[in-house]
Amino acid sequence: MKCGIYELDITPWLGLDIPGQFSKRVSIDILERLSAIASYFESVGEKVVIISTDSIIVPDEAVSVIKNNIAKKLDMKTSNVFICATHTHTGGPVENWGEFFKAKGEYIELYTARCIDAAVLAAKDAREVKLSFGIGKENTIANYRVRVLPDGSIQTNAPSGSGTKPYGEIDPDVSVLRIDNADGTLYGAIVNYACHCDCVCGSAPEASL
Repeated sequence: MKCGIYELDITPWLGLDIPGQFSKRVSIDILERLSAIASYFESVGEKVVIISTDSIIVPDEAVSVIKNNIAKKLDMKTSNVFICATHTHTGGPVENWGEFFKAKGEYIELYTARCIDAAVLAAKDAREVKLSFGIGKENTIANYRVRVLPDGSIQTNAPSGSGTKPYGEIDPDVSVLRIDNADGTLYGAIVNYACHCDCVCGSAPEASL
């Protein structure tokens, strides 16, 4: 099994809309860089690319462009290219939602190009690896935000207490694919945990961390 991992910066420039809240927010600072991280796997002639991006969604117009370009450049199937978003609420403007935020075509072009480049560079860095997989549990971070009110109705983001109860249960599984170099040293990992990561910042009046 061969694997390559590569990370590229997709941090938007200042002054762009920040998607993810019911108010208009504009980026005024950079607290952490945002990334597109590509993992390339190859075994017995089969190739797979997994790209994780720090964005609220993967923009529809970028999906086919990314998949087709990567498939062509790496001589692989488009169906073996997977793209996902961390769903950060403090990322670049990749979608439209009323007057709250507008997509920025130039940023989506940057996002698209960086995803493609990250995959190509990951393939160039491919080396022999050993994979291992495990599942742990974490039930203290996430909470079920849809709650049942005392009258039996349900409400999203209803406050806890006052007789309300969660509508369902969270998924506590933390799955980890560990990727080790041939000499046993850690090369990287792919971690999956179901949550809705959300914070507020930017130029909105209620901005806070």
